[in-house]
Amino acid sequence: MSNSIKFITAAGVILFAATCVQATVVEIFCEDVYANPLAPDAWMFDYIAQELTFQEVLSEIGRDVHGESLIRVLGSMDSDSTTFTIIKHIANMTGVSWTEYIQELPPPVAGGGTIVFGSAESTKLQTTSYPGAATVRFTGTETVLDGGYFTIQFDVECARVNMDEPWFLLLAEGYAVPEPASVLFLAFGALALLRRRKT
Repeated sequence: MSNSIKFITAAGVILFAATCVQATVVEIFCEDVYANPLAPDAWMFDYIAQELTFQEVLSEIGRDVHGESLIRVLGSMDSDSTTFTIIKHIANMTGVSWTEYIQELPPPVAGGGTIVFGSAESTKLQTTSYPGAATVRFTGTETVLDGGYFTIQFDVECARVNMDEPWFLLLAEGYAVPEPASVLFLAFGALALLRRRKT
């Protein structure tokens, strides 16, 4: 992708001309933490718009302590660093409602990426904060109900894994935080089960 810039005098003489080349992702591949390719319908990359889109179904709340929800994104680029957009369409199949979703880019062994400050937005949880360079937190008063869907998007800046190789490695993980009423409901349910077992 390139943009041409020209400065022309009133007489039509070109004083300065330059072509600004924007860094682009040339090739991209997505897999799970076990290096198994993601299903073809789970992700798509638009090479013209430079947008990576995921379809995600969450069946558990909170962080995945085993790291099985991590997605590895490997790609090659035509410069030392590149910026592209990640869009996630997320389905809530956890059995509870959410009021918060956290997206992180944990550091891999090499490479990695940062979330571009101010780039995040969501269809339901419209308040965003950036607790760190690789984390964005979505919150809001509108609840994501069980069985409901919402979309988030944010820009990611990636650098080469090393200067000899024109590729990057990015890890991505998102998890939901239940609304306080759902937490209380789950706690009361657990207490009722314990009481029932004791009697």
